[in-house]
Amino acid sequence: MSPELMKLFPLIQSLPTVEACTMDILQHKFSLEPSVYGIKSKGEFPKVYKDFIRDHGAPSALRRDNAKEEQSESVQEINREFMIKDQYTEPYHPQQNPVESNAIRYLKGKVHILLDRTGAPDTAWYFAAVYIADIHNICSGPSLPDEMTPLQYRQGVTPDIFGFFAVYFLATYSLLGP
Repeated sequence: MSPELMKLFPLIQSLPTVEACTMDILQHKFSLEPSVYGIKSKGEFPKVYKDFIRDHGAPSALRRDNAKEEQSESVQEINREFMIKDQYTEPYHPQQNPVESNAIRYLKGKVHILLDRTGAPDTAWYFAAVYIADIHNICSGPSLPDEMTPLQYRQGVTPDIFGFFAVYFLATYSLLGP
């Protein structure tokens, strides 16, 4: 790790520990906005699904593979309550679910790059995934109309990016000094 990054290492070490051992990524079909949720076990999917609905609104459909945690009675009750359609992909055809083929691959690749370049410990993977998703959601998307950001496309308002600049400038100032 470089001496400059060693100055930031206490900040990395002070991050709260996350008991998440895996993550669930839910993505909007049209805005391509990934949302990252940490989970301890696959049985927590209904809770994460409710959190997603609370944060972003109910989707029109839940497209999924035939995972058992997504076929539970509680997930079916949530879908009935919010009138969400069930859509299944054919076995061994992951390209039918753009979240699996695009969002997960994108986030995993960027998380590896971020952890490698910063020298952050591997235990910071969850924070890196959330950070990468947040950055992605405020950056212009060439596949969206008028190259909007995913958040702008979904919410109709240009997102405030000041918080990301403030962190960048504080980190730069702490590395370079006065």
